[in-house]
Amino acid sequence: MALMKDGVIVFAAAAGERDPLAGEPMTVRTRSRNGSTLKMQTATALLHQQDLGVLSVQDGIHDWLPNLDLALSPGHMDEVTLHDLISHQGGFYDYTPVIPDDASETAESHAYGYFADNIYALAPAGSFFNYANPNYSLAGLVASKAADTDYDTLMQETVFDPLCMSRASFDPEAVAADDVWATVQYTDQAGELAWATPESFNHAFSRPAGLAWMTVLDLLHFQHFLMEGDAAVLSDAARTAMVTGQVRTLGAGDHSWYGYGVFLHDGFQVGNAWYGTPVWEHTGGLGGYTTMVFTLPNEGVSGAVLQVGAGEWLADVVLGALVEVTDLTPTTPPEIPYDPAVLDAAVGTYTDPFNVGTLEVTRVDDTLHIDAPRLDEYDVPYADTLYWHGYATFVWAIDGGSYGVTFIDDDADLNNGFRWFRNRIFVAERAAPITRAAVPSQPPRLDVGLLW
Repeated sequence: MALMKDGVIVFAAAAGERDPLAGEPMTVRTRSRNGSTLKMQTATALLHQQDLGVLSVQDGIHDWLPNLDLALSPGHMDEVTLHDLISHQGGFYDYTPVIPDDASETAESHAYGYFADNIYALAPAGSFFNYANPNYSLAGLVASKAADTDYDTLMQETVFDPLCMSRASFDPEAVAADDVWATVQYTDQAGELAWATPESFNHAFSRPAGLAWMTVLDLLHFQHFLMEGDAAVLSDAARTAMVTGQVRTLGAGDHSWYGYGVFLHDGFQVGNAWYGTPVWEHTGGLGGYTTMVFTLPNEGVSGAVLQVGAGEWLADVVLGALVEVTDLTPTTPPEIPYDPAVLDAAVGTYTDPFNVGTLEVTRVDDTLHIDAPRLDEYDVPYADTLYWHGYATFVWAIDGGSYGVTFIDDDADLNNGFRWFRNRIFVAERAAPITRAAVPSQPPRLDVGLLW
């Protein structure tokens, strides 16, 4: 864990073992998988190409990946822009091939192959924010094509090296030779426990989903860039766009946005205390590696933590430490509104032809109930109650996991009812003319614990 204030590291410490087999200790120089925090750096690389005049975020994806289409959602890619990709509005089912069948496969061949043949659209591009790793896999591929180089080289030369992220690397041989990297146990494709190596989880299409190695100090160098800028990397206009809300995330209370690769909130909570100051953040998790970075831009401070192995997400620890190095005092937390009209607007039949099937939402007093025949068909246990979390966001328990679901409307008129029932890996549309092709009934694709 490390903290930076006004460009100076004011705290850095490590605990635990980076290699339990050898008993080697963690240090602040230990490289670890950085997880989805790599999306911030990928957005930077793509916007760098925009600064050079090579591309624009308003370009369609077909300007760079001609004829790329989804066999299960034909025509979907016609409407996808680069802006959609880096603001998580591409509308894709969330999928990341972290353990490859063929490690030599290129990102482009995978995009035109397995991805195009098997992945489908949850909703039309630009409909709403819905976090999905393929957005950034495709954005990284486009950025590398625009720069006429491979993604790893692009990131090293346009982001890592200029920003003094001296230990950030994609090169497994360099990481292994350095010998100060953290390992963790994971389940391999054969279902056996294995120890992670620099070569494991090494798939080109997954690069922007968190397959770089770096340290907490590397992460803080990047956060300093987000606050102070570096004209050699990005124009101030492009950097400002990264930390400007491009789309509402529509979570409980509606106090959060997504920029380009960065989550933006108008405050944060530590324990029961609320601090009403902007915070920029991103987290990442990959096969036992977890990463968290937070920046309080008005206070000029950032904190980062890398964690290896099973354990708690340490958001309160990092944010609490940042409070200690500032003059922040708790303020009155914003109210999360409860509107009974939301319950009436949510009632109805929703259809997801690809995954969870038809969903029937009903209201009994002040509670929403849900019936899911496809889950019943495949004996997938689920709660018949949606638990209110804030405004139009609820929690649905399915097969041991908790899934955050948000009802989303197109016109903000509750009298018309909500149109969408959104989760990261399934989206159902209110029963109206369904434009997405129906597919034969199949087991739902669910990942345990995808709350948001």
